[in-house]
Amino acid sequence: MASAPFVTDDSGIVGDGLVQVQASVQGTTNDRDGTNGAAGLEVDLGIGGNTQIGVVLPVGFSAPNRSDLETDSSVLAAGIKYQIASQSDDGWMPSVAFEPSVQFSLHKPTPQMADSGTHFFFPLWAERTWSHWAVFGGGGYRTNPGADGRDSVFSGAGVTRNIDDHVSIGMELFGETAIAKCGTGTIGSDIGANYAISNTLAVQLAIGAGMTPRGGTTNATYFAGIQWVI
Repeated sequence: MASAPFVTDDSGIVGDGLVQVQASVQGTTNDRDGTNGAAGLEVDLGIGGNTQIGVVLPVGFSAPNRSDLETDSSVLAAGIKYQIASQSDDGWMPSVAFEPSVQFSLHKPTPQMADSGTHFFFPLWAERTWSHWAVFGGGGYRTNPGADGRDSVFSGAGVTRNIDDHVSIGMELFGETAIAKCGTGTIGSDIGANYAISNTLAVQLAIGAGMTPRGGTTNATYFAGIQWVI
């Protein structure tokens, strides 16, 4: 779960009684491995008490070079987000939220697309706004089960600026330690934009790059989504 169009989340929550729906497609592509990603639907519900609950239903896809397209819908993710502290009116104190989540398989996944383990993620997110600017970031601990799995740590930070009442732009940097015993960590960056069509409807786009620090493949990354509040 993230703050579209970015990988890193912020501390914002959905208002009490409101439903926020996010439909998106995101992925990576490079000359060696082709295209991999997911199209999905995220639904978040504000339940009051500075708390929201959410569920993500992705459909993963993989289109390796010189191979047929594969899809997989075996994964489901769910979480709860609680805003621990609100931004202070004066001083530096940001708003802070804790968002534990779980990702698990509904049925046996396609071997090339996903693993069947249950993953837990325990992040803290923070955000501070000044006039037209916002700075956000955080990170947390992720469990990666399995004989070859290695628990990892994700961290990221970004900044956005409101251009006018409809458009905001931003950028972020993020990274995660290795999720497998034989793997390496990853780092990435992207730039993104949000266009508010109305108070309840917005579209988001982002492009960027990700790589492994130790001589790994560099990927082009992309995100496109539409978000509406009911």
